[in-house]
Amino acid sequence: MAGTFRKRGGGFRTLLFLLGLTSLILNLILLLFTRTFWKEVDQTLQNASGLDWSWVVLIITLTTILILNFGLKSLLCVRRLFKEGYAEAGILQVIIVVPVILIWNTMSMVLILEAGDGVIVAQTQYYSELLFPWILLVISFIFLFILLLRQGRTPLSRYIPAVLSVMFLVLAVNSFLSKPEEVDQKILPMGDERFDEQILFNSETDSKYITFRIPGLVITPKGTVIAYCEARESYDDWGNIDLVMKRSLDGGDTWQDLQLLFSSGDNTVNNPVMITESDSEIVHLIYFTDYAKAYYRKSYNGGGNWTMAVEITRVFDGFKNKFPWKTIAAGPGHGLHLKNGRLYVPVWLSLGQGSDGHHPSVVSAIYSDDKGKTWKTGEIVPYKNVKDQSEPVAVELSDGRIMMNMRNNEYSKDYVYRSVSISPDGVSDWTESVLDDNLPDAVCFGSLQRYDENTILFSNVQHYWPTTSTLTFFNIWAPREPIGIRASLDDGRTWQYSRLYQVKEGGYSDINVHNRVIFSLFEQGWRKKNKYRTRYLKLARFNLEWIKSGDKLPSAGIPGALK
Repeated sequence: MAGTFRKRGGGFRTLLFLLGLTSLILNLILLLFTRTFWKEVDQTLQNASGLDWSWVVLIITLTTILILNFGLKSLLCVRRLFKEGYAEAGILQVIIVVPVILIWNTMSMVLILEAGDGVIVAQTQYYSELLFPWILLVISFIFLFILLLRQGRTPLSRYIPAVLSVMFLVLAVNSFLSKPEEVDQKILPMGDERFDEQILFNSETDSKYITFRIPGLVITPKGTVIAYCEARESYDDWGNIDLVMKRSLDGGDTWQDLQLLFSSGDNTVNNPVMITESDSEIVHLIYFTDYAKAYYRKSYNGGGNWTMAVEITRVFDGFKNKFPWKTIAAGPGHGLHLKNGRLYVPVWLSLGQGSDGHHPSVVSAIYSDDKGKTWKTGEIVPYKNVKDQSEPVAVELSDGRIMMNMRNNEYSKDYVYRSVSISPDGVSDWTESVLDDNLPDAVCFGSLQRYDENTILFSNVQHYWPTTSTLTFFNIWAPREPIGIRASLDDGRTWQYSRLYQVKEGGYSDINVHNRVIFSLFEQGWRKKNKYRTRYLKLARFNLEWIKSGDKLPSAGIPGALK
């Protein structure tokens, strides 16, 4: 009786050590997957403890030591259990293993909630698909090994592992031979339609930058097209980022070489926004460094040359009495030159919280009535009903009002939608923000652009993402695909037409119009299935006839802000 009890106890302890070992190995893999968050983890723990240690290195070292400890202990327990029928573990080892499992798994849950889809989902999906056939193959060999150990036993006891070994071998071979589904992205315009596209910024061939992100696009009255973006040396929003641009003098057929607009050394240059004047070749540029300082530059010849940068951070200090921001940014995308001559730039401010330092956030605008000499602040867009609004874009309605369209983290409806608000002048008296259920979104940037007197265009990731616990608890956002464009023929009240122009692996897009040709500069191509690690910025050109040949949308109710 005592021997049976000791054997069961030994089996339980062995199982406990194996559980601890498995948990620690999974946590170590998770730490390696979330290496882009190590800096934030270090900063959080340094602030909490007051100790300027490299906490991530310490955690990884402790995890490795514990893996070796529990791995050796598990091996000894298994060996003794099979050899002598029981396995005794030291009381200290038994006491340690339970809190280790609890503490390390709690840490994993925090990392999952912080990293969300930015790392966990993409990395897990990529590596699971990569390793899945090999795992099946290993399982097949394990059952084959069990079969060999059962030589001389009853046929039935050998039949089950034999069948399982063959089954997993077939699954492994099928996984090795299967190829990912390819989507036909080729778009053939018909009749009066026009559509063409080209890769404009290519990180696959660039020797310095690992990704080009955050596209912006403006076109001067004479037709000079300026495409600009963040050129990143890492995937981090806070990494070493430069500001670059390309120009075309023939409507996008050919392009000048990549031009460096600004570099801040090892610091971050973020969220560039340009404005073209409607009656000259003057181009205005606003950008930020480390999401904390704002700068202004100007070109008098369509982006050929630029003035020296002037810091305008003090303008944003005007918001602090109502919202004590820690980080600031514009758009991104492009700003507006209004009919009354005002230069207009949508902006957002945040308290610097969250894993990316961008939450919670509010939206407003800065503007200039003297051609960029001085800048002023507008009122903050109301956010009582729609929380955490950011990355705003704007359009001037035909009656002179300004409609703001915003990314947000409001999940009170069945799906994620864009939010909208309207002001008589873009500065004050904003309507309460409302969700526009005509505009589904993937919690991503979108772009607004006027086409003619009555027609407004909107480009974004047209993904219906349900507001389930996957989103609300685990903070997993929708895949940034597909990218589509909608057309409103009634000044933004309803959206009558929609057509996709990038089916797979999209992201941010910025649109503009010149001579009835619609231009879109957009992110495309993901590395390792991660939507934040884009390979290219592509330029697509099409016309309104091409959009109208897409889906005709049903008439929908007008959001309260637009009535």
